[in-house]
Amino acid sequence: ARGKFLTVIALCHTHPPPPHEFASSPVSHTLDAPPNARLDYGRYSHSDKKLTLVDTSKMTDVREKHVRLPRTITPINYKLDLVPNFTSFTYAGHVSVKLQPGRGRLNLEFRGKFATDMLGLYYSSYIEKSGKKCNILATQFESVFARRAFPCMDEPDRKATFDISIVALDNQVALSNMPEVSREIVTTPEGCSEPLDGRGYVKVTFARTPVMATYIVAMVLGDFEHISSMVTPYSTSNACSSSVSKTEKCTKVPMRDLEIRVFTPLGKRKFGEHALNVAEKSLPFYAELFGSPYPLPKLDLVAIPDFDCNAMENWGLVTYRETALLIDPENSSLLSKQQVALTVAHEVSHMWFGNLVTMSWWTDLWLNEGFATWAKCLAVDHCFPDYDIWTHFVSSEYIKALRSDELKSSHPIEVEVNSAQEVEEIFDAVSYQKGSCVIRMLHDYMGPCFFQAGLKAYFKKFEYSNAKTADLWTALETTGVCNVTEIMSLWTKQTGYPVVSVRLIHEPDGSYSIGLKQQRFLADGSSMKGEPPSYWRIPINVCAVDDSSKLLLRKVIGIASSTPSPSSSNSPSSKTADRGDKDNCTAKSEAESQEIIYALPDSVCSPRVRLNPDAIGFYRVHYDPPMFSAILEAIGRGTVSERDRISLLDDQFALARAGFQGLDRVLQFCRAFVGETRYSVWSVLSEGLAQVRTLLEEASYPAGDDVVFPEASKEICGLNKLYIELALPVYEKIGFEPTSVDSNNDRLLRPIIVSILG
Repeated sequence: ARGKFLTVIALCHTHPPPPHEFASSPVSHTLDAPPNARLDYGRYSHSDKKLTLVDTSKMTDVREKHVRLPRTITPINYKLDLVPNFTSFTYAGHVSVKLQPGRGRLNLEFRGKFATDMLGLYYSSYIEKSGKKCNILATQFESVFARRAFPCMDEPDRKATFDISIVALDNQVALSNMPEVSREIVTTPEGCSEPLDGRGYVKVTFARTPVMATYIVAMVLGDFEHISSMVTPYSTSNACSSSVSKTEKCTKVPMRDLEIRVFTPLGKRKFGEHALNVAEKSLPFYAELFGSPYPLPKLDLVAIPDFDCNAMENWGLVTYRETALLIDPENSSLLSKQQVALTVAHEVSHMWFGNLVTMSWWTDLWLNEGFATWAKCLAVDHCFPDYDIWTHFVSSEYIKALRSDELKSSHPIEVEVNSAQEVEEIFDAVSYQKGSCVIRMLHDYMGPCFFQAGLKAYFKKFEYSNAKTADLWTALETTGVCNVTEIMSLWTKQTGYPVVSVRLIHEPDGSYSIGLKQQRFLADGSSMKGEPPSYWRIPINVCAVDDSSKLLLRKVIGIASSTPSPSSSNSPSSKTADRGDKDNCTAKSEAESQEIIYALPDSVCSPRVRLNPDAIGFYRVHYDPPMFSAILEAIGRGTVSERDRISLLDDQFALARAGFQGLDRVLQFCRAFVGETRYSVWSVLSEGLAQVRTLLEEASYPAGDDVVFPEASKEICGLNKLYIELALPVYEKIGFEPTSVDSNNDRLLRPIIVSILG
């Protein structure tokens, strides 16, 4: 347990407003530290009489325990000095907080224990090959744990500069956000053991940081080794996607040479080569993409033996779990290389999204995490095109987002956060995966260079500052492509996503049209009773059934649920808001649903079309029988891309679970995958069939183990035959035993096939 023992208050606010007045934008300036932490009350000073210190541990009035520093008080600079003691596992420190002109300077001395829960300022260790125990001191301040380590105004919009120093043994590696600027020999700190072998203590001082949030302040101290490289000023090619024409080149951004280092526990530096390669390629890529040079003089990546999360984007000092940063270059699968590349690229993107421009409050966490999850794939695809990373995105991030957001317990991307305790609850698939999916959808709709132009405007306006979701939409709208706010607000402020039901219409004149209608998709097929229906503005792409790249129609469908009216509830708007043809659109009202009909181009003379190529749109699709049959035939011909096979399969299983269609249609769809050899497709296929088996087995024994329903048992036998029909050809191709010529795909696929047939 931790106790609040220090609060900074303004004397003029002896009777503060009630706590509920802070609910919409909670600001806590209390130091949350171990109960036995000690404050030296006799060692503080201030340059005027506007500040005082109060020991809240002795307060009995509940009202007084909620005193907060007024928001008019702003930190300008922190001068933070730390003296760790690895003998007693404690630390002493001094912080001098410079406030805005006229409000003084706050000086505090404090003491505390090393944390052991990997939050705040915490202790870790490892045993090297010689058997020596190596001590490590590290930090994890996101989201609200800087206040555990030192007195600070620990909110994302309370940005300041930091001057940091730390006392260490002269043979220890000491790191912080900025480069080391000096080492001063000091006497052995009080309580610390005398060093052996002629070693001594030094005070390591680091350069002043740029203006930054407290949660990305970082320090690491311990026994490490490292590898390094210098990045070149420019990326070797354009940061826009490969789909950009030669006439749409983006402006290159100058960037000074800087050193990138990967620090590892002793004896493991060779395992950091791949991570270093990713960092040195992705850093200039992001500088061009965002139109802003990397603002710090160095970038360190550090592998920590004990780490609470996968990685943490501390500015200039990114910390990682060992398995997220280090891989054996000689014995690593492509999947392992992909995962390290994605993790490193994710954190490097945060140097801009999150660090250079920070969300104003945790409600907009997705601006950090959703964008980083999307941007990492963009960077890895650019730097390592052979990784086919967007297929990986569809099979992991995209499907995970759909499955999480189809639950009634889901929440909007922009979720209201009313206290520091609620922050940790929103680090989930909605903020990360769904956030990345809707950004990918918008990026495709706007076009790469228009989208990039909007990002550049965003960073130019808000660098070293804070922003909200609405600020990003406004910046993207400066391109004049579309009303981004109108389209995207429904995706970020509403829970869930739609299923689009589509039917093919053969007109009397021989032409074809498609009818589209939407509703919220829920995993159990139910509706949210008592709530108004949800609608989204959905960017719709229609392609040829055999060719994802052959787009036949681009539209935006949907009406804003936030502005319903009796006159419009049964007459949906047919405004398309797309960049293409806005004609040939009619609206049709039905009793309980709304349908919009679009005429397909004259070149379409058959029902061979489908929606959502490459799984760009964040929605599921329910096809009518003619379109369903055409897709089955295309899969049989092998003309449907791997990404589309993944999304089509996942849609079919989800629609069956929700009651949109029967199991017979799903099994019919699965039979089209005879001969399928891709691991990513089989992952969805095997998981879906396993769920079907579970349903059939439960139906076989509804009244107890002794009661068997023959019809369900017959269905299980049919399912077993389907398993064999699908898996046996693959088994005959890849075999039971691994071989030296196995592809990465075959190595991953073999366990699935063997387990099915076993």
